[in-house]
Formats: sequence, C-alpha cells, structure tokens
Amino acid sequence: MNYKNKISICLFVLIMLVGCRSKPYNKEILKKKEIAPKSLQGLSKEIGSIMDHIGDIEKIDLGIDEEEKKEKNKEGDKSSQDQSSPDQSQQSSGDQSSSEKDAGQASSTSTQGSSDESGKSQDQPTKKEIKDGKIETKWKEIDKGLETVYLLWNEYEVKGVKKGATAEKTEEVEDALNKLTKGIEDREILTVYDQGSRSFKALKPFYDLYKDEIGGEVLSLKHMAYQYYINAVKDSDNTAKMYIENSEEDINKIRLKLQDKKDKKMKIDKVSFGFKNLSNALTEDSRRLFILKKDVLIKNLNSLEN
Repeated sequence: MNYKNKISICLFVLIMLVGCRSKPYNKEILKKKEIAPKSLQGLSKEIGSIMDHIGDIEKIDLGIDEEEKKEKNKEGDKSSQDQSSPDQSQQSSGDQSSSEKDAGQASSTSTQGSSDESGKSQDQPTKKEIKDGKIETKWKEIDKGLETVYLLWNEYEVKGVKKGATAEKTEEVEDALNKLTKGIEDREILTVYDQGSRSFKALKPFYDLYKDEIGGEVLSLKHMAYQYYINAVKDSDNTAKMYIENSEEDINKIRLKLQDKKDKKMKIDKVSFGFKNLSNALTEDSRRLFILKKDVLIKNLNSLEN
C-alpha cells in the first residue's frame, strides 16, 4: 500500500469518527422542547396575579380573611398555652402577691387611664376603615400589575405575529385586555374575574403555536374554572355546568404532553378530580364553598406549570 492510499484511508476513518460523534448532538437538537417565550409566560402569570388579588379583595369584602386569621390565631394561642402551662403553676403565687401591691396603684390611676383610653379610641380607625384600607391597597397592586400586563403584551405581540398568529387573534386579546382594564377602573370584582378569564382564553391560541407547551390547555382550564365560579355565584347553574363539561379534553392533552414526567401525574389527577367535583358543589349554594373550590383548582393548575 503506497503512501497516498494510507493518507486516504486515514482521512476516511477520521471523517467517519467525526460523523458518528455528531449524531448525538443532532439528536439533542431534535429533542429540544418548543415552548413559549418568557414574555408570553410572564403575561399570563401577571394576569393570574391580578386574579389572585381580586380573590383577596373578595375575601376581605366578605369578611372571610378575618375568619381565617382568627382560626390561625386560635391555633397559635393553643400551641403557646400548651408550651407555657408548666410554668404557670410556678408563677401563680408570685403573681398573686404582686397583684395585691399593684391594686392600690391601679385605683389611683384608673381615672387618668380611662380618659387616656377614650382619647386613643377616637384616633384609632374603625373596622370599616381598616377593611377599606386593605381593599384599596390590593386595588393599587392590581393597577401596577395591569401596567406590566400591557408592557408584556406589547413585547410579545410582534413575536406572536411572526410565529403565525392572525390579526383576528391579536384583536381578541386586545379586546379582552381593554375590558379587563375597564373592570379594574370601575372596581368591579366579577367583571375582573370575567374579563381576566377571557384574557386567558384569548391567549390560548398563542401558546398553541409552540407544540410542546401545556400553557394553552392550562389557560383554557383556568377560563373554565373562573366562568364556573362566576355563574355559580349568579345562580346560573346550567351555564356553570356547561363551562366544565369539556375539561377532560384539555386535561388529556396535558397528560399526553407530560407523559414522560412522572412527578406531574398526581398533579394532573388532582385537576381532573377537581373539575369532576364542581357539579356537586352547586347544590349547596354556598359562596364560600365556590371560592374554596375555585382556589384549590387554580392552585393545582398553577402547579402543573412549575
């Protein structure tokens, strides 16, 4: 074998080795997931944050948040009492003697103390003022969030059109966001729920442009959950049921896309059972029950994207 043939064989072997090594790299490229850009993900999350704040406002307005706080405080007081009970018996004798010494001092200062308390009570805000203050704080947070929504939509819209979104689909998002803005301006809780959920629905086609995304199905299910809630509150039971009838279709699509992620299976099952149980809740005609069902379902849907 001459020198030229040896060189040719060496070059051929070298090319084959390089070619074989490049194949796994090409496979990695093919396996890369096609998901939505951060601007679109951020947009839907910001709208979701607005919906969460509306839920907080609703609970404050109905007094549900205060009830929850009282229950938590009771649990905290009970645990602290259990921890301090051994020390109470040792301190009781000392406390009794000190209380006798303080009795004389207390009687002399009682008149002054009562006048001070009456002055303080006039300066303290009423329960209604405290509640109104909490609600206004939440609305201001929503106002800030709305600004972020428009910035993110402006950032993503061009990308969506380049990806293949039609003018009709972008107009649907614009219309939903405009009505959401009006609902926030008017401080209408159910309107914000309604238009926020319609914004979710309008964004679904944009997520569908990315074949490996579950965001579109998740937003569709969130839209169903909120529309169920709105109609349940309005006593429109048939309409509420109508919105959740087709939930399993989107859930099955999510199962298919996440079939290689075993840790998501239980979370998907929670969402599925959550929707199946919504119809039974309508018979109770309890707004608090509707709120709990909605909140748990939205929480489980959020966990699918984390």
